[in-house]
Amino acid sequence: MRHTLQRATALAVLAGSAFAAFGLGAGQADEGPYPGLPAAEQQELPLRHASWTGSASASLADVERARQWMRTPLMTAAADFYQGRVDVPDPVQYTQCTKAGANIYFVAQSGSDHNYGQTPEIVVRTVTFGAVPVEATVRLEQERSEGLPVPIKLETLSCALRSGRREVPDTPVQGRLSTRVMSLRVDGVSLPFRGECRTREPGDVRLTGKGYFYAWDGTQNVPAPVQPELWDNGLFNLSPGGLLAGTIDVPPFSGCVTTTGDDVSRLLTAAVSGEGYPLRTYQGGVLGCTVPNPGGPNLPPAPGASTPEAVPCRMDVLPPQVPSLPEIPTGDR
Repeated sequence: MRHTLQRATALAVLAGSAFAAFGLGAGQADEGPYPGLPAAEQQELPLRHASWTGSASASLADVERARQWMRTPLMTAAADFYQGRVDVPDPVQYTQCTKAGANIYFVAQSGSDHNYGQTPEIVVRTVTFGAVPVEATVRLEQERSEGLPVPIKLETLSCALRSGRREVPDTPVQGRLSTRVMSLRVDGVSLPFRGECRTREPGDVRLTGKGYFYAWDGTQNVPAPVQPELWDNGLFNLSPGGLLAGTIDVPPFSGCVTTTGDDVSRLLTAAVSGEGYPLRTYQGGVLGCTVPNPGGPNLPPAPGASTPEAVPCRMDVLPPQVPSLPEIPTGDR
């Protein structure tokens, strides 16, 4: 019976947890506005540093093996925002281009190992084999270097075309995230771990924000899309936000040993690990969770402010709640 419960856990609990979010304390180096964030001079900022700020996002992911979709609540992130004029990628088409970019760091909830670089704990509930209720608490973690989180980088262009229109090209996003399982409950029975249950290495995240044209449609001037138009049409621009869609890889798990001595790492790997799982992240405006700082530069969400209400964020620029779950895809797609 015990092994049956463990198998149930593997098949359903972690099934989407590794994809929960899209879209990170301090080491020996100088710190930024709060302990756990790097100072601006420590980061690779290709353009003029504009301000610390913040945003919120929610995600939806599909795990084919378990035939499940998983979603996350709205979570906040700190963003070191920069912007400026850049060289045009194609002088034949464009007259000028500007770039807006940000180094993104998840805001951890109070009591976490670090202030930044970890998502809040995400509770995943499901029923395996149509009968066994399973609950897992999981967390996504960014890579770390010298005690500081390695950022997820987001950059979007806005270019003036010689035709008179403006274009926001597609936005590619790449990052690496580890998945850590904090706790499990199967049929009401807790299965605590005596060590750290996590993926052996970070998994690759590959997302793209769909670009668009605006300002002239051939007959009249049209305004740039804003929320909720960006989300509704699957478009993206760093400043106002939008939809990022792509895939995530989940490497094998290790260290998943319960306090009774059972190692379920292989079961979790067999049930969950794989490459190219679909992921969608609904990103809010990168200026939506900025904290005013009279007499100084604006601030990102403070340590522990992992929800929009705790920052507080501007509610008018938050992404919508993740929409209703789509039909479960089949292995034929």
